[in-house]
Amino acid sequence: MHSEPLIWDQDSAPQTLARLFQGALHSVPQVSAHLTALPAAHRASLRFWLATWRRLSAVLLDGHVEPGHPDELFPLVLAARGNRRVITSYTDRLVPLPAEAWRTLSIVNASTASRILLEVSGPPRLLRMETFDALGQRQQAGTLPLTPGVHEIEVPPSGLCSLVLSSSLFALSSAAS
Repeated sequence: MHSEPLIWDQDSAPQTLARLFQGALHSVPQVSAHLTALPAAHRASLRFWLATWRRLSAVLLDGHVEPGHPDELFPLVLAARGNRRVITSYTDRLVPLPAEAWRTLSIVNASTASRILLEVSGPPRLLRMETFDALGQRQQAGTLPLTPGVHEIEVPPSGLCSLVLSSSLFALSSAAS
């Protein structure tokens, strides 16, 4: 399934382009713009989101997709394939972190908020984390210990948070004993 052609105002902020692209993320995006005429910031944003889509396309297109809360016009969409997950959050709300086994998780902040609120269940985990803004510029990188409960992660509006499982915290604490 492909998206409608993506057309946007070239005078708008690159976050506008990113949010438009994120709306088409779970399909095959069609970009309808003269690429060479785009402002540099728009080219950077489009380059980043096209590369992100290519990297995640097997999950987005061929994975199991769960659009959440149809009564609220689908503010959250989860795609899963193998040990990879992609969650797209279109509003500033709690994002349930899947408790089942996964190795990589990409959380798309397709909202205007500058954070993602994670509701963590399951075992404690130690993750490698990177966050990116709408243009693909890395904002932060490091490790993130997650235990059950609610956690706030700074993710720029129209940005991306990539999480990779390092280990379980239980295994780490057991090894230290």
